[in-house]
Amino acid sequence: VTGVQTCALPISVTATVLADNVGIKPIITIRSATDVVNENGNATFTIESNFELGDDLDIGLAAGGTATPDSDYQEIDNEVTLTAGNKTVNVTLAPRQDQKVEGDETVSLRILPRAAYIVGNPSSNTIRIKSQNVPELTLEGGGWVGEGGAIAFTVVADAPVTKDTSINYQLGGNANPGQDYDVLSGTVIMPAG
Repeated sequence: VTGVQTCALPISVTATVLADNVGIKPIITIRSATDVVNENGNATFTIESNFELGDDLDIGLAAGGTATPDSDYQEIDNEVTLTAGNKTVNVTLAPRQDQKVEGDETVSLRILPRAAYIVGNPSSNTIRIKSQNVPELTLEGGGWVGEGGAIAFTVVADAPVTKDTSINYQLGGNANPGQDYDVLSGTVIMPAG
């Protein structure tokens, strides 16, 4: 038959099936199970992806807060690896115990932006390091005093207090309050510092 044209049809077709989440950037967030840790304890920051990864992912971190690295806690690395097949990786906050009387301090850890992932919300988390050290108090002064006279007692701390501190005291002896001496409140405030 003349005038009939033939056309070559494909005999086979190749399709590529992509693995789950290929080409999709994970969303990375941070949290912790506790907001407070004692100087003699540890706390954990958990870095989390919104899906399991097919490859290892290096995540940038930055620590801050009022606590001093190496002095108040073991310094935290500026990068952590979330390994393939996992959704979370933990970063340990290890406070250093000292004998200093000091106020509570904080450590904040935040996720740094990188091209391989999206920084989600929350992007940072803060844990407070609670100092368990308190000043030791002693009492100075006293002695004999005649009627109509006055005498002072002084409460002395072995280290400065970090905030205004209420101190309770109790008087004893055979003198009668309100008759032999003015009634005292039983509480005194030691100002911070």
